[in-house]
Amino acid sequence: MRSITRIEMQYAHRFYKFQGEAQYLHGHTGVLTIEVEDTIEPGVNMVFPCNEIQKVAWNVPKNFDHALILREDDPLLPAILGVYEKQGIKNGAPSNKMKGPGFQTELATAYPDARLVVTKETMTVEGMIKIVYELLKDKLNIAKITFTSGVNAATQEYTPARTVDRCPLCGGKIVVSDLYQTSRDFEVRKGGKVSRRYTITDCGSMEVSVAGCADRCGAYWDADSFYIGADGKFYDQKYHEGGEDHDVS
Repeated sequence: MRSITRIEMQYAHRFYKFQGEAQYLHGHTGVLTIEVEDTIEPGVNMVFPCNEIQKVAWNVPKNFDHALILREDDPLLPAILGVYEKQGIKNGAPSNKMKGPGFQTELATAYPDARLVVTKETMTVEGMIKIVYELLKDKLNIAKITFTSGVNAATQEYTPARTVDRCPLCGGKIVVSDLYQTSRDFEVRKGGKVSRRYTITDCGSMEVSVAGCADRCGAYWDADSFYIGADGKFYDQKYHEGGEDHDVS
């Protein structure tokens, strides 16, 4: 089953090097619809509270709301930044409070202080869907995204990951491991001889997580084949690709 939420935003953009009216700067009211799929949570009786989806997702479209979206090669971009610089608002203003965290991907870079998003491609409804999915795919179990802007609309469906609480191969427990760097430190003694004894030093997190079956059946997830969603659940993107269940008997 799916939980569905809608988010509205207002933004300005133009189609650089296009023909017709769209090459001029103009504004839109856009509606982003996100569908999240999973089983119904017992006791709560819903897949994912829609207001919680909005809380997680809003940090992304917040950067597009009341923002200017320009392609990276648009000559209007340096001109706009020059005006903002003279006005003293390029690096923010006291009234500019509705900001999301800045982001940078292959498709777009957000500058919240300037209410500006710079895109690699022309900002179309299809382009918005690609940007939003890339930023949210590891936070929400997205089944479908639809974006409408005026009379323009596009939609894209995805194969959702599956939440699992047991190993899909053998039914054993799943263990998630946050990897840390450590070093074995050997003391150099008199005469230059290196001691056989050592101390272990924690060098900090590698900011990488992996997972595996505690019963050592061979099931293993690298950092790109699972994620922990905003709901705190384990999402399997490896053994459930294409919606296929694996026999655990």
